[in-house]
Amino acid sequence: MQLPEYQFIQERILRILSLYENSVPSEWLISAVAQTLPPEFSNCKRDLRRNVKSVLFDLKMSGAIWGCGDSYGLWIEYEYTPTISGMAEIGNIQALEEMLVGAADQSEKNEALILTVLRNQVEAARVLINAGADVNAKDKLLRKTAGMYVTKRTKREMVQLLRAAGALDLPAESDDAITKQ
Repeated sequence: MQLPEYQFIQERILRILSLYENSVPSEWLISAVAQTLPPEFSNCKRDLRRNVKSVLFDLKMSGAIWGCGDSYGLWIEYEYTPTISGMAEIGNIQALEEMLVGAADQSEKNEALILTVLRNQVEAARVLINAGADVNAKDKLLRKTAGMYVTKRTKREMVQLLRAAGALDLPAESDDAITKQ
């Protein structure tokens, strides 16, 4: 039996966290998400635990939630507003496409593209490139392009996408920095 999609689990976690003012332990969250699933998923507890932990990590990294130790909660000071970078980083293609309709900030698209390379989110990178993200733009922090972030962990498909889009700072095809996946 295949577990529900990433976005489904993400939605459940955010909904559950919205019901509590304080933090919630991750094991409790896993159980709460499991209770929202049909009974036939009860045999997939280990896979569900891994998926929930992965979603929690992504939500924390995107700034949607905070985490302290093994407990997580929503930020109380403000409501979470999804960003192009946040949605690209976690690979939420539907939200990303919706956010790119109209006048999206060019620098935010460029920064988001670099995050997709770091997180190996190939489809999100494709959406951003199609929306006009510049593969040769440098990030604000280290002044590196998307191609400069290619490592052995980077999917071959990502490297091919960047190369096809005109990235200049990619390792050579035979370079050990490119994965053999």
